[in-house]
Amino acid sequence: MLSSERMRAWLSMVGLGVALGGSVGGSLTSSADPAPKACPASAVHASPTLCIDKTEVTVAAYSKCVDAQACTLASPTPTGNGAKDAVIAKLGPLCNANKKDRQRHPVNCIDWAQASAYCTWVNGRLPSEAEWELAARGDDARTYPWGDEPPTAKRVNACGPECAAMFKRTLGSKFAPMYTSTDGFEGTGPVGSFPAGASPAGALDMAGNVGEWVTDWFEVNKRRVFRGGGWDQTAPSGLAITRRDAAPPEIKSVIVGFRCAY
Repeated sequence: MLSSERMRAWLSMVGLGVALGGSVGGSLTSSADPAPKACPASAVHASPTLCIDKTEVTVAAYSKCVDAQACTLASPTPTGNGAKDAVIAKLGPLCNANKKDRQRHPVNCIDWAQASAYCTWVNGRLPSEAEWELAARGDDARTYPWGDEPPTAKRVNACGPECAAMFKRTLGSKFAPMYTSTDGFEGTGPVGSFPAGASPAGALDMAGNVGEWVTDWFEVNKRRVFRGGGWDQTAPSGLAITRRDAAPPEIKSVIVGFRCAY
């Protein structure tokens, strides 16, 4: 049986559930009022000059990049920083690659370089922290993408009763769920399943489902930042817009995916 302490220690090593603190803040808009740039069909305007994907990149979308030989296969199991441990390997079924019933789920279990390669293939790039945050909160100081109201199973895919039961069944670890109502998913859910949690820009799943790689280093050549929290979060603070997490760029985690900026 994996103790709660050991589970959290492993999650910490791969940057899952480690709050680094501090919002990058700021605004990417200027006093001028430029004509809005044209966004791809997959994206929404975070500002007149910044487009960002409305949803996290899906398994189906990433597979097209693999078919075009511009991306490498997503991993069927989590890797990096102890993820090969026999107990942690039980999380493998939560990797979405090659799961026919998860084509609309976010692609996960990919490293930073794979995420960056996909965005390049679609003529985009990973967003910076400042860009990601602008898309998540707009120009105000809201706590979550939808506002200041606490997370609920109607707004976000975090660790509800199904997730807590899965951790107990799979790893023998006990976690109190963030909310008592069901959100319908043990792990990830299809992107865009929680429209009530949309950001002011109309971006979906900016909190929960999977954390999202961004361009910034937390420690140069050691850890990259990812934002947004994932389906594993049990505390509301894990979904706050100001939350910053980090992991080595080579890890392939069940709770980290991405979206692109343009």
